[in-house]
Amino acid sequence: MKLKTSIIGFLVASGGFASAATLLTQNLEVQLLDPSGATAVPATVMVGFIDTTTADITSFDGISAGFTSLGSFTATYAGTYTGVWAGESIGFTDAAGAAGKNVFYFISTGDAYALFEDTSVQFLADAAIPNSNASSATTAKFDSGAFVTYAGTYSSSGGADVAGSLTLAPVPEPSIAILGSLGVLGMAVRRRRA
Repeated sequence: MKLKTSIIGFLVASGGFASAATLLTQNLEVQLLDPSGATAVPATVMVGFIDTTTADITSFDGISAGFTSLGSFTATYAGTYTGVWAGESIGFTDAAGAAGKNVFYFISTGDAYALFEDTSVQFLADAAIPNSNASSATTAKFDSGAFVTYAGTYSSSGGADVAGSLTLAPVPEPSIAILGSLGVLGMAVRRRRA
């Protein structure tokens, strides 16, 4: 009886070690371009999720505030490709609240960004067997509509050896926003006087 209890205790303890889920991101066949659309750029890729019904997905600040990152990696220049990655693993647990949510990619270079969603892949729960799945960021998925782009602009034509491209959106500078708001304020004051 003691031996049986020990074996059950070991199995329960072993199950605790394997209680994390994994998402494998792979096969990016889409070139990342700067906002001008002329230069291929490396970028940081954050993998996670965002609630598109409540978060402000129209601005960099809104996306930054609402995005829950489960992990990140660098998409670097590799020969004639840029932003290519393969086999990057993102580990997470149920505590992250990701189970059942679609996979999102938030890409940033510091002064440019993009956000897209893989509607064909959801994060799995820890209890799922096997508890890993894969999201392949390929041109075919963009072209089929499986990827929804919220920030940045996708094009089915890319650079050398690249089937498609994603032009990143510029991050607005605070000074430009301030000048813009001053201009709007000036117009409102002028209109009120008239």
